[in-house]
Amino acid sequence: SELAYWPTYSLDFYAINPSRENFAQGTNGYLSYAINSNKQTISYITIDEFHENSGVGKNIDVMYATAKGKTKGSNFGVVELNFKHTLSQVLFNAKVQQASMKVTIKEMKIHNFAVGGTFTFPAENEDPTQNNWEVNKAKIIYTIKENGTNIEVNSTETPVNITDASNPMLFVPQTLTAWVTTAGAPMSKEDADKAENGFQSYLEVICTIEQLGSTVHDGTLYIPFGTEWQPGKRYIYTLNFGGGYDEHGNPILTPITFEPTVENWVDASGYNIQVK
Repeated sequence: SELAYWPTYSLDFYAINPSRENFAQGTNGYLSYAINSNKQTISYITIDEFHENSGVGKNIDVMYATAKGKTKGSNFGVVELNFKHTLSQVLFNAKVQQASMKVTIKEMKIHNFAVGGTFTFPAENEDPTQNNWEVNKAKIIYTIKENGTNIEVNSTETPVNITDASNPMLFVPQTLTAWVTTAGAPMSKEDADKAENGFQSYLEVICTIEQLGSTVHDGTLYIPFGTEWQPGKRYIYTLNFGGGYDEHGNPILTPITFEPTVENWVDASGYNIQVK
């Protein structure tokens, strides 16, 4: 809203959306930024917006733009600002491996990732990457789906949405290392949570799994989750239910296996028929 006029020398322009004036601090995550001639950074921390006790706040799409070396003779004095996204969008859906299977999802969370960090502007014409983020990795739990309305999954072909495509999750770009459930012996989720193991990531799903009308699992299962998030990208993950692990890193479902043996035909003896 402040009117300014072109000087005789060139200017560098940096823009951020939203501005502090349009941002409710504390209810929409945490946003701050520092802009000067030497360095331009944005700091952001996501909130657990899908948890029932998170309040009314929402994570927001933080964007930036750069236009350097502009003068009143550049583009007739009009500064073009091409805004780019700094965060990553994440969505989940699900299907089943067997047509005879049905999964009822009650609650879902993600464990162990960086909830926030500091973004440094790249060069003007470069696209942002994960390397522009310095993240604060921690043992964080984030709600993907709150306990409430159940989601039924019974298709092997068409995935069912766990998250709303019109309201995706927004995360700081980073690389997640999946929980290694077996390393000579099963490794528990408590081991995955320890700092020396690098905070290995996993999904927690409270659900009921049925097959042919019978319940084969009712409770919590865990899914190792390793991935890479880049700025401005949307990632859609499909859970293909047919297993999972308990808190000790052991598979929750044991498939029925068969070990058939084959015997050769043996001629029966002693059955003589006399033809007269």
